[in-house]
Amino acid sequence: MSQVIRVNEARELLALIPHNLGFTPTDSLVVVSLRAPSGRVGLIARIDLAHAFEAARTLTAHLIADGATRAVVVAYTGDEDAARAAAYAVTDHTAAAGLEHAGTFHVTDTTYRLLDTDTPAFPVSDFDSTVIAATLVSHGSTYRTSRDDLGVTPAPDADRATAAAARDGYDLFRPAALTEWRRTRSDMMCHLATGILPGATPQVAGRLAAALTDVTVRDAILCDIAGGREVADALVTDAADTAAVAAVLAKIIDPTNGVAPDLIASDGHRMLLTYIAAHTDSAPAFTLLANLAWWHGAGAEANVHLHRALTIDPDYRLAQTLGQMLDLGLAPGWIRRQ
Repeated sequence: MSQVIRVNEARELLALIPHNLGFTPTDSLVVVSLRAPSGRVGLIARIDLAHAFEAARTLTAHLIADGATRAVVVAYTGDEDAARAAAYAVTDHTAAAGLEHAGTFHVTDTTYRLLDTDTPAFPVSDFDSTVIAATLVSHGSTYRTSRDDLGVTPAPDADRATAAAARDGYDLFRPAALTEWRRTRSDMMCHLATGILPGATPQVAGRLAAALTDVTVRDAILCDIAGGREVADALVTDAADTAAVAAVLAKIIDPTNGVAPDLIASDGHRMLLTYIAAHTDSAPAFTLLANLAWWHGAGAEANVHLHRALTIDPDYRLAQTLGQMLDLGLAPGWIRRQ
């Protein structure tokens, strides 16, 4: 979205948070970075309320790294005492770091209010009538009712069994002509993502999950997601130039050359990877979904997919690397440039 949306009052800011996270927080603490000189909204980070005390120093470090001069803290819980304790555990650290306090809010399922003030509580239904909510919705922004809804819903057991059989059998019979095998698998995924081929089936999902275990195929799909179809083709035929691959991936990572994802083009890859992930325990598919979500700025969704990938394979290197970036609060290049 290129339009600048100004957040002029508390309810506008509170209405922004679930759109930014992708879901409505519950039992959570959220910190919002406000950058100088105009109070531009920067980093919005969420942690479980129970972890506020141990994470307070890390959250403050992320705010400082984001260029914050002021910070807003929001506790989402029905327990006001818990909200107060968690919020002030964080504000003690932000104040010590020299950040100006811009408000501490308590949000329940039904109301929101400033903590420790005489101001009354207001209904959370107010958020739906804000300018920012109306603007974001008009641009197609939606969010889920809970963090759990960000994950992939598994396919029926029978379909998953069919996919697993196809995955295991297909991987066993990988042909000796590995380059041709890589090229055809990469082409199939790219064509399915762009709607050129007929829809996927559980058998296809299993075969593509097997293909993604090959790092070259996986990296080719990552390049294709980033708009580097020619580089993807070169990768699977051992003709890729390292600098060309780096230039394509810079579109996702680099703050100088980073670009926002093409919503229409990336949606095809998202749907296909989701289909594969729903039918198989594929760490590569979940990791690519996490990368795609992160590129879109959906950090919470990226974390959900990444957690699933590392549950399947704790040693999966690409998932570990992306996890380190998320732990550091690193945003994709186009967002950091903005």
